[in-house]
Amino acid sequence: DESRSTLQFAHRASNINTRARINQLEAGDVILKAFKLHVLKLQRQLAMNLNEKATLQGRVGQLEAKLAQSLASTFKTPRFVRNKRSIRSTVKSRRMPISTPSPLSLPQNTLAVPQNNLMLSKTVEQFSTPVAVTTSAYDKISAKLEEKDRQLMSARRH
Repeated sequence: DESRSTLQFAHRASNINTRARINQLEAGDVILKAFKLHVLKLQRQLAMNLNEKATLQGRVGQLEAKLAQSLASTFKTPRFVRNKRSIRSTVKSRRMPISTPSPLSLPQNTLAVPQNNLMLSKTVEQFSTPVAVTTSAYDKISAKLEEKDRQLMSARRH
C-alpha cells in the first residue's frame, strides 16, 4: 500500500509545471526596471550617434578644405586671369562716354543700348567675386558683351 501511494505521489509531482519568478514587491518596481533598461538603451544609441556625428563633421571639414583648395587653384589659372582681364577691359571701354548725336535725333531703341550696357556692367560686377565666378560664367558674360556690342554697332550705323 505504501509503495502504491508513493508511486501515485511521484506521478502527480512529475506532472506539475513550475516557472521561476523574481520576487517583486510592487508593480512600480517592474516599471522602474523597464525604464532603467530603456534609459540604458537610449544612452548607447546616443553614444553611437555622437560618434557618427563627429565622423561626419570631420568628413565635412575635409570636403570644405578640398573645395576651398580647388577654388583657389581655379582662380589662379592663366585662362581665368586672361578672361577676367578681358572682361574688365571691355567693361571699362563701354563705360567711356560715346560721342553720339543728340538724343532727339536718335530712334527710340538706340537709347536703350546704353542702359543695357549699364545693366551688363552691373552684372559683371556682381559676378566678379571670387566665389561666384567660374569659367563658364565668364564665357556667358563674354557672349552677352559681344551681343550688346553688335547691337550698339548696328544702332550707330542707322
